Amino acid sequence: MNKSKAIRQRQLKLAFPIFFLSYYFSEVVSGWPLLRHMGLRGGRNFEDFYAILESARCKPGSFYPGTNQLCIFPYGSSLRWFLKIIPIPLAHWNAIGWLLIVTIGLLLLLIITIGQEVNVYSLVFYIVIFSSPPIILLLERGNFDAVMVCLVCLAGYSFGKEKVFTGILLIFITTLFKFYTLPLLFLPIFLVKKISVKIASGFAIVASLLTIYFDRSVIFSGTHIGAFAAFGTPVYGSYLKKIDHKIQLNYSTEHIFGLACFVVGLLLAIFFVKRSWLAIPRTTSTSIEGRIDTRNWIYLLTAGATISCFITSNNFDYRLIYFFIASIVYLQIRQISRKEKYIFALLVVGVAWMNYDVWSLEPFGNTALFILLIFMILDIYRTFFNFRKFQI
Repeated sequence: MNKSKAIRQRQLKLAFPIFFLSYYFSEVVSGWPLLRHMGLRGGRNFEDFYAILESARCKPGSFYPGTNQLCIFPYGSSLRWFLKIIPIPLAHWNAIGWLLIVTIGLLLLLIITIGQEVNVYSLVFYIVIFSSPPIILLLERGNFDAVMVCLVCLAGYSFGKEKVFTGILLIFITTLFKFYTLPLLFLPIFLVKKISVKIASGFAIVASLLTIYFDRSVIFSGTHIGAFAAFGTPVYGSYLKKIDHKIQLNYSTEHIFGLACFVVGLLLAIFFVKRSWLAIPRTTSTSIEGRIDTRNWIYLLTAGATISCFITSNNFDYRLIYFFIASIVYLQIRQISRKEKYIFALLVVGVAWMNYDVWSLEPFGNTALFILLIFMILDIYRTFFNFRKFQI
């Protein structure tokens, strides 16, 4: 790379964090105008993190001080224990919210630049994606999923650098806080040949299942949100009620309907691939000397987290950050034509911006997500589980 090109690359790479931090600083200062317009603005900045700290201070079954509101801790008991051992003063919640914004900005900078050149078009794509409502909602609420996604990506980095047990430990920690990352612990069992790694993953899975069992009352009493500001298989069942108000489905029925639609879509896609009517692009850098590299591990883990969330329940749209990271890495590691790249990128932009009832475009965004997740499942199976076994 010549000197002028190196300077150009440095400028483009610096442009993203400068925009990201400036944009979210202006959002905080101006009171999150887009979320206000959508009716999603919380009562205070970083409200979810404030609620975590406040809930951790009171005993389950009691009431919040000075109110008649029952104290509920909506996360795993392990997080409550952690906050008991290392208490974070409630007064510091605002500073921690700012720290989360900076941390997510640095994480995204690493994701978009790791082993990859940045051009003007990709920079615009990143800016459009990470200034979208789901990311705004994540950071406005200071939701704990911001910490989760950092741990998952750090686990992917650890796997790629052959620090497999560190990666397993990081994923295990996330399952203690929120159960949707549990399926990620199965990946080392299938993709790493070392018996010690399989045993470690197995122990982590058993320990996670025990934790989920003890926390089941919190997990299964979660809010059954509809389609607004949410994604997941139950969303598609809720659309039936919008088509005909006479159709009344409970959450379980909506979930079953959405799962059935997704399975049918996946089977149709498999049929099209076998008929050669649909092509799945091949990888350009799946492995280095028989090992899965860092970018592919990050892709596997973030795509896996998205698929897990999508199949198991409705999720607030801030968890789409996993999908956006997986999509960016996919475009980096797959050899596809310019036309295919533009189509894929446009669908991702649709997921990012067509996801709220405010513009009545939400069904289109959820349809784009439906299609892309089926595509990712086929890509992951063909790349990592069909043709070869990897070894670390």
